[in-house]
Amino acid sequence: MLVMIEEKGVVVKVVGSHIWVEVSRQSTCSGCHAKTGCGQHLATKYALKNKNTLLCVASDQSLSEGDQVFVSISEGALLMASALVYLLPLGLLMVAVAGSAIFELTDFHTMLLYATSLAAGFMLVKKVSQRASDIFKVRVVRLLPSVLVAV
Repeated sequence: MLVMIEEKGVVVKVVGSHIWVEVSRQSTCSGCHAKTGCGQHLATKYALKNKNTLLCVASDQSLSEGDQVFVSISEGALLMASALVYLLPLGLLMVAVAGSAIFELTDFHTMLLYATSLAAGFMLVKKVSQRASDIFKVRVVRLLPSVLVAV
């Protein structure tokens, strides 16, 4: 069974077959009973100044600015993207650590090797994500009905 993660957003711009959706980031702290004694709650409260994220989403639906939509991504794709972004560069860094220990490099050469391995890891992440771009796509699931306010 394919599990999808959905989030409500507002269309802020329409460009051809793509739309820009503003999604409000929410912390899970609001539903937690231990938030008064939790350091994570304080860090989240003060760290998230801009709680909105802009997503570019391909859509074949006829949408206009101000429309409220639900966007989704599969849970597996999100987990795979997270693992790719974190583990690939760190994996290459660990290989570099082992290599610097085996070859007994000087400090300068060790730092150069570490920086090169991290840069190579991030370039690999970019290349893999471009090749697998269909897997990581965010999709518009449905349009929410607009609410008319009588004046």
